[in-house]
Amino acid sequence: MEVIVVTQAHATERGQLNMVNDRIHDRWFDVSGVKFDESRGVLRVPFDESRSPTKHGPGVRLATPCLEIGNVERYTLKESEGVGRYDFNVLRYAPESRTITVTTGIPLTFEVLVRSLDVRVRDAAE
Repeated sequence: MEVIVVTQAHATERGQLNMVNDRIHDRWFDVSGVKFDESRGVLRVPFDESRSPTKHGPGVRLATPCLEIGNVERYTLKESEGVGRYDFNVLRYAPESRTITVTTGIPLTFEVLVRSLDVRVRDAAE
């Protein structure tokens, strides 16, 4: 089965994060879905969509839409509110500390230490 993945936005420089922020703002994610592939240094945050992946022709499935952060060394995710499901507000990158901070509408500590900035929004084709 062929899986279709469409990159909607990609940032490798701080000035490019606006494109990513435009794509993730007000989308939701569940903390239980956050997965870190330590061997590849990739952190995936699947969007909590109201619909599951759909078919796009025979034998083709759309990939689950997600935020994908590359070059990850480690991350911190602490839920003070304990609600499980959060909405993205904005990503901020501080190059001096190599830290990406994910801010949400509901208080949450979500910080990602990276070797360099590499953030993608992967989405299903419309």
